[in-house]
Amino acid sequence: MTRRRCLEAVSAIALLAAVAFPFSRPAAQTPPELIIRKATIVNADGRTEGDIRIRGEKIAEIGRNLAPAAGAREIDATGLIVLPGGVDPHVHPIGSQENLTTASAAALAGGATTISHFVSPAVAGQRGATADEDFAGVVRRTDELIKKDGMADFIVHVMMNNPEKQIDQLAGLVRSGQPSIKIFMDRAAFADHERGYIAAIRKAGELGIMSLIHCEDWTLINEMGQRFTAQGKGDIKYFAEARPVVTEEAATQRCVSFSETTGAPVYIVHISSERALRAAEAGRARGLPIFTEVRFIYLFLTDDVYKRDDLGLYIGRPPYRKQTDVDYLWKGISNHTVDVVDTDHSGYTKAEKLTPQTVLDHKAGMNGLQDYMPIVWDQGVNKKRITAETFVAITSANPARLMGIYPQKGKIAVGSDADILLWDPKETRTIRDQDELSAAGHSFVAGRSVTGWPKITIRRGEIVWENRQMKARPGSGRLVPRHQFEKGWPAASKATSP
Repeated sequence: MTRRRCLEAVSAIALLAAVAFPFSRPAAQTPPELIIRKATIVNADGRTEGDIRIRGEKIAEIGRNLAPAAGAREIDATGLIVLPGGVDPHVHPIGSQENLTTASAAALAGGATTISHFVSPAVAGQRGATADEDFAGVVRRTDELIKKDGMADFIVHVMMNNPEKQIDQLAGLVRSGQPSIKIFMDRAAFADHERGYIAAIRKAGELGIMSLIHCEDWTLINEMGQRFTAQGKGDIKYFAEARPVVTEEAATQRCVSFSETTGAPVYIVHISSERALRAAEAGRARGLPIFTEVRFIYLFLTDDVYKRDDLGLYIGRPPYRKQTDVDYLWKGISNHTVDVVDTDHSGYTKAEKLTPQTVLDHKAGMNGLQDYMPIVWDQGVNKKRITAETFVAITSANPARLMGIYPQKGKIAVGSDADILLWDPKETRTIRDQDELSAAGHSFVAGRSVTGWPKITIRRGEIVWENRQMKARPGSGRLVPRHQFEKGWPAASKATSP
């Protein structure tokens, strides 16, 4: 074979590889520094005008008319808003096709530079494990996976399923730099081991570990689900009726009692209703370390979805509620009693979501990483419900603080990671299935027109999304070391949410 034919063959192989593996590309040439010019910089605690100098992975300087170094790339931010990268602390990179690369791609394209991964310890015989895995071990295993496949930065939450056995492993999470656990009150295991879970929450609080808690009462939802099924109402269209607001409110009230009796911080995930949020607010008003998260779907969808033919695409726990609940959740965001808005992303395909489901047997969760920040901006800032500063608080600064990575993440400041969005508040797009980078391959809100999108996403100083093209490489993401829970909230949360 001639030299020319060899070169042609190599080029053809490289082209095929680029098509087959769209996230596997050589490292881009990184300039010695980036300068963002004429930036309107919006943080949770205010805004300023100026230039931003980025060197390596950090923000090196913020000022006016900064002189560039030789070879610097300069980006004109005129007409754009410069925001901190989003922090989504509630992401499940699961589904038959989803992995850390595809979940990262969706996140970066939508403006989230740091996301989570929920993991469970492997037991002997599961996933090739030869022995039961402790909490520190699952963090090490996940770190290796991130180093191989991650493109966004990650935090890890370990899901506790055997509190009596695992309570002694909590200190290992602190040493591993990932001080959080997830507890599900909507599972039989919680009812069977309730005393052990309360002891674990107490111990977690003593160690500065945040307990993330899914608040739906297992006993109530199981009894109602069984009764609905016996009455011939097991179809998924009865999902909201079989899991009414009282099941969420009762669990939230109990979660508040756990915090009050143990002194431990609790983070209530995906609150969907006014009554549940009021229960959390009541505990918070007593000075308890109670923190609240609202999944973005509850800010614009209602129980009307249960009339849809494609209802399976929308199934998530807790169910959708009434418009009055939507309005109250927005009120909570404005009043700073809601700390975080995120996705609870799961990368299920359309085929997986449209399999037959019932009130007792269903596939909860849908993808949202690529679209949630634009939708929250569109529904919140564009509709004058919240300011841009509050948008930053709920999507970046507050989750960064609660998860122990602030101000490394969640703030545009000298010394912080250069996780930056150049946000175009005027760009309008129609969400389309074919544009989704998650392996889910579709969006449950396809067809929705949304105004406000990231034009450029920068993660630790590297431009990873530009002109609707992914530039990040698998393995460029990192597991972010976290510090333990900071006392002083919720007063601190009010300070970051103007």
